[in-house]
Amino acid sequence: MKEGPLVSVIIPVYNAEKALPVCLSSIERQTYRSLEILFVNDASTDASERLICDFQSRLEDTGITVKIICQDANQGVASARNKALDIAEGKYVYSIDSDDYLDAEGIEEMVKAAERENADLVGIDWYLTYAQNERHVRQAQATSGRDVFANLTSGVSRWNLWLWLIKREIIEKNAFRFIPGVNMGEDLLMMLRVSLNAEKTVMISKPMYHYVQTNTTALTKEWSDKYVWQVEKNVLAAEDYIMSLPNAHLYVEDLMRLKLNIKLPLLISSHREDYERWLNWFPEANKYIASNKKIPFRTKFIQLAAVKRQFWILKAYHKIVTKFIYGVLYR
Repeated sequence: MKEGPLVSVIIPVYNAEKALPVCLSSIERQTYRSLEILFVNDASTDASERLICDFQSRLEDTGITVKIICQDANQGVASARNKALDIAEGKYVYSIDSDDYLDAEGIEEMVKAAERENADLVGIDWYLTYAQNERHVRQAQATSGRDVFANLTSGVSRWNLWLWLIKREIIEKNAFRFIPGVNMGEDLLMMLRVSLNAEKTVMISKPMYHYVQTNTTALTKEWSDKYVWQVEKNVLAAEDYIMSLPNAHLYVEDLMRLKLNIKLPLLISSHREDYERWLNWFPEANKYIASNKKIPFRTKFIQLAAVKRQFWILKAYHKIVTKFIYGVLYR
């Protein structure tokens, strides 16, 4: 029997047959049962659809609602999330990526915190999970949506949707949706807008979500032109929204810190072309490096080195990070 407010759990799926069983198992183990699971099969060509259809009948036997949306053509995660939001009925919305998994008590703890504090947002910590080990990654504390916004733009909190239980009313009353076809940074756009419309926020300092990595290349993204264009489009859409607000002047420095945060991975590289791209991408933000009080000195140091074109420092930093951090911790 279902008890408590309904939670709509959105899971986009595309060719995820290898990782999907672990994800599905974690959903089945959830101690909170008032769930509406919304799968969007984005034209998978593997066995993903069969897996989720088999899972549907098994889970519905326990009283949990499962809805499957099948797209005729691959449209990307932004459109998939929109389709799920269009039919979601829960008081809260939560997202899980099909190649990750959530601890059994995860949704229950988030819902309890939201109901106890009448919160619009509940954030959690997470694990960066590898085959042999995992690391607890902490989110910055926040008590309001404005705190969350400042933490997201400063880089001390992540905007991944799987880190946040969101009161669906915020999304619907503002008609927030993702930009179809713009699939990189889509969660950034959503979380920045949501945070500026949220009031009470609760942060649970406990890692419950496992972000699964199979290799270190995911930590140092390959910045293709397509990737940069999509991220930039979402950043500019967020900027347009923020600058349309009556108190937009209060957020100018936040936006500049966001732009610095977005392009920071370009400096964790050994390629000169990445450093040049960093210099020329959102160059208006470069003078705000010293204004971010929330990030460590080493981050500001490599940014200042890039501004001064001291690329040899960046190459040395990358070598140290790759050899002693990625090479030892993440394997």
